[in-house]
Amino acid sequence: MKTTAIIAEYNPFHNGHNYQISHAKEITECDNVIIAMSGNYVQRGEAAIYNKYNRAKWAIMSGCDLVIELPTAFSTGSAELFAYSAVDLLNKTGIVDYLVFGCEEDSIDKLQEYAIVFTSEPEQYKFSLKGKLKEGLAFPKARALALSEYLNDSTACDILNQPNNILAVEYLKAIIRTDSSIKPLGIKRTDNGYNSETINGKFASATAVRAQIATGSDDTNLLANVLPRHVFDDINSQLSSIVLKDFSDMYYYSLITDSNFDKYSDISEDLSNKINNLKSEYENIDSFLDSLLSKDETSAHLKRSLLHIMLGITTENINSIKSSGYNHYMFPLAINSANSGIMKDLKQNCDIPLINKFGDFYKFASNEARLLLDINQRADLIYNKISSAKGNKRYNDFTFNFKNKMY
Repeated sequence: MKTTAIIAEYNPFHNGHNYQISHAKEITECDNVIIAMSGNYVQRGEAAIYNKYNRAKWAIMSGCDLVIELPTAFSTGSAELFAYSAVDLLNKTGIVDYLVFGCEEDSIDKLQEYAIVFTSEPEQYKFSLKGKLKEGLAFPKARALALSEYLNDSTACDILNQPNNILAVEYLKAIIRTDSSIKPLGIKRTDNGYNSETINGKFASATAVRAQIATGSDDTNLLANVLPRHVFDDINSQLSSIVLKDFSDMYYYSLITDSNFDKYSDISEDLSNKINNLKSEYENIDSFLDSLLSKDETSAHLKRSLLHIMLGITTENINSIKSSGYNHYMFPLAINSANSGIMKDLKQNCDIPLINKFGDFYKFASNEARLLLDINQRADLIYNKISSAKGNKRYNDFTFNFKNKMY
């Protein structure tokens, strides 16, 4: 039995994801496909546009066999933390043979070369990186420039300016660092690009799909062209989308009830001071993010930082989770009812507890697992409150058992 894994957010699920799954099956000739998917919050530092159970169901209905949740503490982290924790989760299944991911490159050979440098950190590279950070450059830019100099590779900066290439390199780093037996395979993206807001033909980026949904346009043909039918029908008939501004009041409350923001993950003392200085002018989350932007702060980093404040995710939390071994449980979000063999295989080989009934597991969970679970539960309670206020059904991990997850 061969199993292929994909690390995903499906925010939301679209034809590009459908293509990736079918192509992954084709090139690996696998028997099973497992998805490690972000829960209700994603790596761009925002809530997912639709809840985790719907997004997981869409993946199963598009040919996957099992979707497991990447905990919120990891799904909202930096690209490095996101990728490492996801690879760690897949390693601990004990059954994954291949990891397939999208990238902007035709071949992952160059990305593999970059990953080796970033992992081994030769002295010349480290010296160059340190100098560029001292110049005040943001880490991603400084790292790309240092790599370009070290390898004498003029294309490195352009390659590492592509979001999927960045994540691909982080997956490759994680595979190296964990001495994983999983074989990585890249699939070149088929849409207009990660941040493109253009819908043209049957493929579009998740950014473009979210933008189209946000317009509330009556022209549903555009969405129908780029979404699988089962996804389009759900969105068109029963689901209200979740957007950043829906959380504006929650963000504001978290800012006015605290002032020591540098204790939260990804927040420096300088950023903490800046947040304190500007929070009296807060009107909404979008304008507040704009006020914090600077040459050494990316929008994604700022969103993650503010999200960590709202969700109460501290640096101490993350350090404790990392030092204790990252993932301490496996939580299925959706299962292919026609493939009972994958659950049997997983139960026999998984290195960490596989949660069947959430409530029963929570009662006796280890302290390490409880920390991850508590962060997840707080985050989901906030998400569900906002989502249900927009007319969506509430989902509760404590009552959503295996039977509810079979499709």
